[in-house]
Amino acid sequence: MGWVVADLVSRWRDKIGQYHAFEWERCLADLGLTYRIVDLPASLPALIVNRTILVRRGMSSVATAFWVWHEVGHWVCHVGNREFWRMRPQGHLTLSKMERQATEFAIRFPDWGGVLD
Repeated sequence: MGWVVADLVSRWRDKIGQYHAFEWERCLADLGLTYRIVDLPASLPALIVNRTILVRRGMSSVATAFWVWHEVGHWVCHVGNREFWRMRPQGHLTLSKMERQATEFAIRFPDWGGVLD
């Protein structure tokens, strides 16, 4: 796993504390973010628009928690929107890296307590 995300996880834990994976609603409130459960395509489990995370209806509690943390990872790790980065030279590579970083954040930041094992 990457040192950039490891450093961000450490800094954010120092800044806002530790959360269990299923405490994502409390974390969002503490960060001033909101969420909505909506009908999204099957290929899109969640996305963040401004300060609101849209979550696909009908996912399990584990999947919901994971994808919310993934979107929090985007909010913590990345500046700018997807379209901006896609239009940059080799933007597809940047977007791929951003997705890996958000996934790594989702795995490392909250305490999963063995749920992902």
